[in-house]
Amino acid sequence: MDKVTGNAERGEKLFKGRCAQCHTTAKDAPNKVGPNLYGLFGRTAGTLPEYKYSDSMKASGIAWRDETLFEFIYNPLKYVPKTKMMFPGFKYEQDRADVIKYLRQATGADPVPPPRNGLSHPATIMVILAVVVLSILAINSKKK
Repeated sequence: MDKVTGNAERGEKLFKGRCAQCHTTAKDAPNKVGPNLYGLFGRTAGTLPEYKYSDSMKASGIAWRDETLFEFIYNPLKYVPKTKMMFPGFKYEQDRADVIKYLRQATGADPVPPPRNGLSHPATIMVILAVVVLSILAINSKKK
């Protein structure tokens, strides 16, 4: 996924042609055959209260990020066996990247996904640095 850059315009066309029959992306829009995707990124699969998911989707524990969605839309039935989503998938990496780029824009997601590892966030690094400095100071004061 990191090697492929998505194109939102192309992704919108793909979404409208292959996904919009079952899904919507507008805030507060009703579900269709599939759930409304607004707020998808960061949400745990199977947790939108207004939609009746398959047991397998509810039990999957998937946290929707670019990477998980990239794998899921390749072959939904393989990624979550017994899902209600009867969609053959997007086989081309570029198509998947394009749809994800569009979905990030259309569903209210942050333009840049949050870091997967909290340690890479600048605020976390500053807290760790502060703890290290305070620990060194405390050790030095005990030596005196």
